[in-house]
Amino acid sequence: MRRKHLVGVVVVIFLTWNLLMYYMLVSKNPGKIAGVSVNDQLRNLQGDIERQLSHNSELLQQLRKFRENERAEKLDEDIRRTTTPRPIRAEDTLIPILLIACDRTTVSRCLDLLIKYNPNKKRCPIIVSQECGHTPTADVIQRYAGEYSIQDIKHPNTCEIPLSWPQKKFQGYYKISRHYKWALNQVFHSFNYSAVIIVEDDLDISPDFYEYFSATFPVLHQDPSLWCVSAWNDNGKVGMVSE
Repeated sequence: MRRKHLVGVVVVIFLTWNLLMYYMLVSKNPGKIAGVSVNDQLRNLQGDIERQLSHNSELLQQLRKFRENERAEKLDEDIRRTTTPRPIRAEDTLIPILLIACDRTTVSRCLDLLIKYNPNKKRCPIIVSQECGHTPTADVIQRYAGEYSIQDIKHPNTCEIPLSWPQKKFQGYYKISRHYKWALNQVFHSFNYSAVIIVEDDLDISPDFYEYFSATFPVLHQDPSLWCVSAWNDNGKVGMVSE
């Protein structure tokens, strides 16, 4: 409203000034005035009119710029209002824990810590994805699945990956990559989660593990240049950290 009022005031001043100039010009008597010839008066009048027209043109140009800036600011505000992402909280989102396992029966240690520090089992359900077909490890996972309602999924493809001779020594890495792809597809496409925390079976987590990811999740959601948040700590070993 203030901007519309300002535009109205500028227009009124502009019209009033033109009317006054017109009245002053047409009210002058013809002939000589104080020794000034008619030609001189006409030249002076022409100069006054040209200056006034130039001034009027500047006012109109400023008015146009003002209106353009006003429209541009309104457009920017509309864009910001429609494109600014809605603030999101980790507390409002289900974020599962995806535990990647293979042939380590010590996966029980990682599961114990995940269960111990989990502040909300409904908001952070645990999913264990196992490859390798290692029966002792599968038995351990199954025991936890029955006792703590952990979801147990098995990678269906345990076949060797055909590789040329130089790459055969990397067979294990190719299998891990294949397993990760399959497990993430299950989380995002089959179970319809929008985010996930990935843990491997030989990792220990700290007491603030869940709190850390809850605090950083809004940052990950709001910044499109971020793809993930990492909690990896090369120095996170017994004797080097307090917990």
